[in-house]
Amino acid sequence: MAYNLPKKKDGIKLDYLPIDWTTKKGRKVVLDEYDVKDEPSLHALFQDTVNVGESYPQDSATLEEFRSYYLTHQVFVVKDSKEGNILGAFYVKPNFPGRSSHICNSGFLVDAICKGQNNSCYQYCSIR
Repeated sequence: MAYNLPKKKDGIKLDYLPIDWTTKKGRKVVLDEYDVKDEPSLHALFQDTVNVGESYPQDSATLEEFRSYYLTHQVFVVKDSKEGNILGAFYVKPNFPGRSSHICNSGFLVDAICKGQNNSCYQYCSIR
C-alpha cells in the first residue's frame, strides 16, 4: 500500500528486491530500487518523456530540478537483465503527511522502445 512506502533513505534496501522475471515477449528484466549510478540514464529518460509533452507539466528539467521532483521518495527501475539499461521507472509518494499519507500520486516513465509492448514492470506489479 502506498502509505507504507518510506521517504527515500540512502543505504536502506528493501529485502524483497531485486526481482528477476521474463516478460511475455521473452525479455529478461529486473525490478529494483533506484541507485544513484542510474541517475544520468533516469534523468535522460525523464527529459525524453517531458519533451514528448503528453504527461509531465515541465518544459524541461535540469538535473537539480529532476532530483527535487522525481527522486524525493522511493523510486523503482526496471532494467534489461543482459545490458543493464533502464527500460522504465516509477515512484509513489504521498500527497499529504500523516493520516492522509495513503492518498498518493505516482509517476511512470517508459523508454520509447518499450512503449506499447504490454510487458512493463507495472503490469507485473499489478498482478502480484
